[in-house]
Amino acid sequence: MNYLRNILRGPQLPQCSIAHQNATVCKSKSKTCVSLETGIAETPGRRRVFSTADGHNLYVADNDFNNFSAIRTLFDDAGPCVAGSPHSILMLPVFITSDVLDKLVLLARCRTASGTFIPEQTDSLLSKVTAPELLKMIEACVFLDARYLGRECARRLAGMLEGKTVVEMRRLLLKPLNPEISQEVRDEVNEISKFVL
Repeated sequence: MNYLRNILRGPQLPQCSIAHQNATVCKSKSKTCVSLETGIAETPGRRRVFSTADGHNLYVADNDFNNFSAIRTLFDDAGPCVAGSPHSILMLPVFITSDVLDKLVLLARCRTASGTFIPEQTDSLLSKVTAPELLKMIEACVFLDARYLGRECARRLAGMLEGKTVVEMRRLLLKPLNPEISQEVRDEVNEISKFVL
């Protein structure tokens, strides 16, 4: 009977900046959420709540994770999702923020059934993504075993860096132009160099 009460009452999960109250706000901010009022998601299937490293909860359908082998396994191995239960929220085992995971899920939706990306959709999604954001997306793809998405992000990053000098690349990647190396690290490198040479 409690199970039916939970279903009829609807999800009572904690809200965050990604899980919005109404579908209009939801669509304007993020497409990887389910409306708390209507329970509507853009993709069909079971629903899950994932907690990201920045403390946000992503409300997603299982079809969103067909391209993520690591999360797909986590999704399938988890018990049934019970509305309002903190045990139904799955923690991602790696440091991935909600904005990175959100972009990756949206990028996964730009793939056709044959596995190719739809250029217009990927261009509109990734046109304003910066090089550091692409690096975070690639890193997340490595941990989540999302090879196709990682390749697309790497291709985009390579296009941004092509023909640039080292200084321009460092500037694009927001890396310091003259990184300070501590004396301890220098000594360690010298020791390794002596051993190798």
